[in-house]
Amino acid sequence: MASLTSNQLSVIGFMKESDQHAAHGFGLILKSPFCLDFLDPLVDAGMFDPSMNPAPQLQENGGYWVPYWPALDYLIQVAKLSGEAGDVRLGNKVMELLRAIASVSATSGIENYHTNHAFAQVMGAVPTTCVSLADVDLVQDWLRADWNNSILLPTLNSGLFEHLLSSNEEEDKEKAVRLLRHCTELVPNDGKESTRPYKPIADDYWLEELLKKRRDEIGSKLGEVAVALLLERVAELFGEEFLASNTYLHRAAIEDHQQNHDWDHATNALVDASRDSLSAWISAESDSATRYVRAALFSESQIVRRIAIHTVRQHWSVASTVFFESLSPALFEIGHLHEMYLLLDQHFQQMTADQKELVLDAILGLTADDDEDGELRLQHQQRNWLHATQGKGSPRADERYKVLVDALGPMRDHAELISYSTSWVGFGSSPFSQEELLAFSEDKTLIKRVDDYVPSKSERQVSRKSLMDAVSDAIVAQPNSFEWMLADPERMSRRLQYAVSNGYTKFFGSQATAGEIDTIRRLVPPVTQWFLDILEPAQFWQEEAEVSGDFEPDKNWLPPVAATFVKTLAEADRIPLSGEDTESLRRICRVIMANCVGVESVDDPMTAAINNPRGMAFEGILQTLLRDCRDADKVGGGHIEQWLRSRPTVEAELAGCTDANFEVSTLLGCMVAQMIYVDEEWVRTNIRAIFPLEHRRNFVSTVAGLAFAPTHPTVYEILKAADVPRQALQLDDLKESARERLVERIAIAYLRGEELLDDAALADIFSNERLADIEELVVTIARWGSELKDAHLGRAKVFAEHAIKFGLEHPGARSSLLNASSKLISLSSIPDAHEMGWLLAVAPYAHRRYGASDFLEGIGRIVDTRPAEAMQLVEVFAVGYQSMNDYAGTMASILERLSREGFRLQVIDVLIRLIQSSPSEKLRKLYSDLVD
Repeated sequence: MASLTSNQLSVIGFMKESDQHAAHGFGLILKSPFCLDFLDPLVDAGMFDPSMNPAPQLQENGGYWVPYWPALDYLIQVAKLSGEAGDVRLGNKVMELLRAIASVSATSGIENYHTNHAFAQVMGAVPTTCVSLADVDLVQDWLRADWNNSILLPTLNSGLFEHLLSSNEEEDKEKAVRLLRHCTELVPNDGKESTRPYKPIADDYWLEELLKKRRDEIGSKLGEVAVALLLERVAELFGEEFLASNTYLHRAAIEDHQQNHDWDHATNALVDASRDSLSAWISAESDSATRYVRAALFSESQIVRRIAIHTVRQHWSVASTVFFESLSPALFEIGHLHEMYLLLDQHFQQMTADQKELVLDAILGLTADDDEDGELRLQHQQRNWLHATQGKGSPRADERYKVLVDALGPMRDHAELISYSTSWVGFGSSPFSQEELLAFSEDKTLIKRVDDYVPSKSERQVSRKSLMDAVSDAIVAQPNSFEWMLADPERMSRRLQYAVSNGYTKFFGSQATAGEIDTIRRLVPPVTQWFLDILEPAQFWQEEAEVSGDFEPDKNWLPPVAATFVKTLAEADRIPLSGEDTESLRRICRVIMANCVGVESVDDPMTAAINNPRGMAFEGILQTLLRDCRDADKVGGGHIEQWLRSRPTVEAELAGCTDANFEVSTLLGCMVAQMIYVDEEWVRTNIRAIFPLEHRRNFVSTVAGLAFAPTHPTVYEILKAADVPRQALQLDDLKESARERLVERIAIAYLRGEELLDDAALADIFSNERLADIEELVVTIARWGSELKDAHLGRAKVFAEHAIKFGLEHPGARSSLLNASSKLISLSSIPDAHEMGWLLAVAPYAHRRYGASDFLEGIGRIVDTRPAEAMQLVEVFAVGYQSMNDYAGTMASILERLSREGFRLQVIDVLIRLIQSSPSEKLRKLYSDLVD
């Protein structure tokens, strides 16, 4: 290495002034063609002193920030150069520095995962002779560290492990086995999985990826010592007493199989690696490997024995001898079922007659457990094994299997597995096709056939619910063919009544063609009468619903589908309805409301109301009223008469909204705009009854329904006159979406000029007790920022200044509000001096609680129109920023654009601060490009 010039030495002196100067200096050195010449002077200057390795730092929020040491990039680069040149002397120098730093870190307890990760890269880059067994043992400490170790394994996989396996030196093979031992180490579980006392110390996903890539080389190059290590780890993983004898619970099959759990990375990593490394070893050294397999067949670990049996099956030509040498009833324990079944299924036919007899002797030599069910279990097990031998040249096996089948019944599906899991969507298939149901309808046997059908226990994917759904679908397809059933609902079960009701309701709700409208019109009276015939008799409401173990329609399913039928017809203006029709629809709703219980006060009133039969029926009353009004308005003359027909029912229900009728309150809130259409004066007169503050639970339910009402100016004007928005937000039990939508409604009203900042509703919000509501207002207005124009945008900016000023009165207590207010940058793409005032005020808070993305996006818009102002915002935003890996790409793009606008030096200063807290490759590359 050449001596440094005085200018080059001055760089090192400059680097000693501060961490920022050191980061800048290392960036310059890495770009220099004389990079290696700096190594010894940097060492002499103490730039790699172990005390320079930064420790984790406690933050204000109670979390920790782990700083990145810029010297690491230089050490990695030198290590790479030593490896590329095969320079052992240079590699040893780097490793000596690594050992010194690691030793002090271990003694002082400093755990910096960035440093550990960089050292893993160094060890993978230098010549392998520079890495000792003691160096490999450092990996164990790094993996045991409390801080993020998940990044280690992919680095070791592509670096040190790959280079050690590529070497033919015996000492490198020994290092590879030692590294494998550390990477596969198991530690006590934290208790989340009671059946798993141990888990991998490494991240189990990356462990699976490492072993998946290296398992063949592990077997073929490292041989017995590595294979034995992996099998030892597998046995330890399955070491808990119950799991040890029931290994199928976590690994159904040793080979890749759909019944194995894709998500169980720990099991898959170790079982697959043990299996494939053993297989690779047999392919490379069959004699020694097959002797090892013979010993594994007698292992104390069930999972190891299963891997050995699998290996025998896969390498039958060289391993069959050890199978017959080891053959005994012990190999036919139930835990070996899958692997032994496949072995017999695949190889029994190839065996000699004598070998087949040995197998049968072992199977039939099994003994029963000493309990009352022992003999029965034994017969089931023997049937399982013999099933695999059927038709494969052994009359004795075939005859004994037949005897067992006659006694126990036929073999189930998937006989090779102890258990088999499957799933399906819905209720399975129908026992009768649509064509069969249509034929049954034509010969009038459908009612008897459907009601008499009982699924057998073996039909796991068939239910009466699927049959009822099939009936409904058949009616939708051919409504005329089933019309005869409407005349006498009492002939059929409640299940079938539901299927018919649901079918015609779905048909009326379908997108009918012009020709089908005539069919629908003709069917309206008989279907309506069908529902009345079912629901109006008192007997219907007095009878108990049939109890069923399956999810099957019963009596209680009929009122909801009847209410749905009413709403479907009322909302479908394309279907002509007479006055008699709508009165019949009201009769259906009134009988449901008279006999069904409403909802209690709940957290989600709207969901409860629209899924409650009484609520559905009241909605049917309102929808039928609206339909009458629309039909009347089409022919002129108004709809007063139509309103008068329904008004008594509506007012009677409204009168009951006194700590009851919560579904009615909710639906009146939801449909307040429609009721204004029906009779605006009635709504104005009754608004305090609709929103009854003296009955708080009803009031909250109505406001919850209001969340789904249109934001029409007339609606808000009436609500404001009754002081509903202000009073509603004062209630702590107005929560979640109901509160959020009301705040959104107020925001819209403000932007339209219907609410002012000093009006009661908004003035009340601006208080310490209502910070969450202010934040919701801020976020709502910010969300619309890019869409606002003219007067709306002007009001939004006035609000932004007001909210930020409020937050700055107590910035500590209101920091969350200031963070949310940073989103208001969406209002300003060309900020003037006034707007810059409040943008700069919130910039230091923008990076908290995931606010950085929106603020950086806003700065990105400003760069093109006001680059100087954008630079100001970036500088303030970057102060105190701890970590920005998620947004580093966005920040790098902004800074690169600003550097082109003439702010190169300011950008470099920002980058130095950011790189100290965020080891982002994008930021570091930009920095290197700018200082080059």
